[in-house]
Amino acid sequence: MLRFSAAFGALALIVYASTVLTLYLRQDRLLFPASIHPLNTPPLGMQEISLRTADGLILKSWLHESSPNAPVIVYFHGNAGSLNWKGDRLEHFAQAGFGVLALEYRGYGGNPGHPSEAGLYRDAMAVLDFLQEKGVLPERIVLYGESLGTNVAVQTALHRAVAGVVLDSPYTSIADAAAYHYPYVPARLLIKNRFDTLTCIPNLTRPLLVIRTTEDRVVPPAQSLAVFEAAQQPKEVWTTDHATHATVLEHGGMPVVLDFVRRVTATN
Repeated sequence: MLRFSAAFGALALIVYASTVLTLYLRQDRLLFPASIHPLNTPPLGMQEISLRTADGLILKSWLHESSPNAPVIVYFHGNAGSLNWKGDRLEHFAQAGFGVLALEYRGYGGNPGHPSEAGLYRDAMAVLDFLQEKGVLPERIVLYGESLGTNVAVQTALHRAVAGVVLDSPYTSIADAAAYHYPYVPARLLIKNRFDTLTCIPNLTRPLLVIRTTEDRVVPPAQSLAVFEAAQQPKEVWTTDHATHATVLEHGGMPVVLDFVRRVTATN
C-alpha cells in the first residue's frame, strides 16, 4: 500500500510538473492569441497606413483623419484577434467627429514580428511619432486602451504628452490575471511579459477614465477597481452591471467615453 501511494504521488508530481512546464512554454500563445489574417478593408472613412517602429518593423494600421482641431483617439486593442474585430467601435468614434488611429500590433493582422511587452511599447511609440510628424498636438490626443491594451496606454502616457487616457477593463498585472485563471500553478513566478499596471499607474498625471463591468469573467472586477484607486487625480470611473469583459463600450460606455474625450481635449 505504501509503495502504491509513493508511486501515485510520484506520478501526480510528474503530471503537475509537466502541466507547469507546458504553461510556461506556451504562455506567449496564451497571452497573445493573435489573428494573423491580414487586415480587411478599413471601416468606412478610414484608410490603411504604415507605421515604422524603432526596431525597423512596418506595421499596417488604420487611420481616420478629422478636422484640424478635433480630438484624436489612439486605440490599443486587447490581446485576442485583430483590428478586424473592432470596426464598429472605430466607426462610432469617427462618426462622433474624432480622428482615430487604431494600432495593429506586431504579429497581429498580418503584420511582421512577434508580440511581446517591449515590442508592443515600441509599436505604441511609433503611433505617437506618426502623429507628431503629422503635426497633431498632444493636447488633442486621447489614448484608449482595451484589456491588454490598457497597460500599453498607461506606459505610453508616461513617456509622451497626451490630453487623457481611457482604460477599458484594466488589470493590475498579467501575473495577477494569470494567477486568477490558473490558481493551481505558481503563475506569478512564471510570467515573462508582466504588463504591471498597478506599479506604474500612480505615476500617471493625465486625466483618467476607467470603464468596467461587475460581470467581467476575464479580468476580476476588483482588479479594474484597484487600478482606478491607485491612480492620481483627476480620475473618473464608470461601472456597469450589464456587460461582459469585451462589451463595456457597447453597454453604456460609449457616451461616457465620448463625453470624457471632449472635455479633456477642450480644456487643453
